[in-house]
Amino acid sequence: MSDWPYFAGWHYRRHGLGPVRKVFLLWHGPEPIGICIIGYGPLSCRLRNRLFHLPGRMTTGLAARINRSFASVSRLVLAPRYRGAGLAGAFLARVCEDCPWPWIELVSEMANLVPFCEAAGFRLVGRGSDKANDGHASGAFAPGRSAYGRSNWTPGRFAEYIRKVRFSRPAYYLRDNRRVCEGRPATYGSNDSPPAVELE
Repeated sequence: MSDWPYFAGWHYRRHGLGPVRKVFLLWHGPEPIGICIIGYGPLSCRLRNRLFHLPGRMTTGLAARINRSFASVSRLVLAPRYRGAGLAGAFLARVCEDCPWPWIELVSEMANLVPFCEAAGFRLVGRGSDKANDGHASGAFAPGRSAYGRSNWTPGRFAEYIRKVRFSRPAYYLRDNRRVCEGRPATYGSNDSPPAVELE
């Protein structure tokens, strides 16, 4: 994690990372030129619930299943002078090949603008709503509650969060990583038919 501050200034979300599962660095000779941070996906995700037929109400058991089956790309940053050469997609694909989770998610506003996800074997599932409270006010981040018990979200902090994301429509990408977990090379790409989506 000590490598993140070196790259943080090049990312639009340079603040705290939340829980981290794995960190990958990309090197050019002795110089670190990229970082990819894998964390936990959001417990409340309308598009995932619809795709996997998950119940809308979060429970501790469901949260454990999600955390066991899904990981999320929380940051992917390349040094500016290495951008535009197709490195991001290749780097992300290599990262996923070293991840032991069957499904890798990427939820990002920037992914609407930079088409590197498909090159890494991700498939666009959909985009978030432009309604500020859609999927949030009754989800895991609502004030006073969470899937693990009492939430540390205060009404004021929650209102500030809603204010910041009210016009956001992040893209939700998903990579079927099950072949990698089974020890075979990943062949699922954006032009293949959708996977059979089942959780353990």
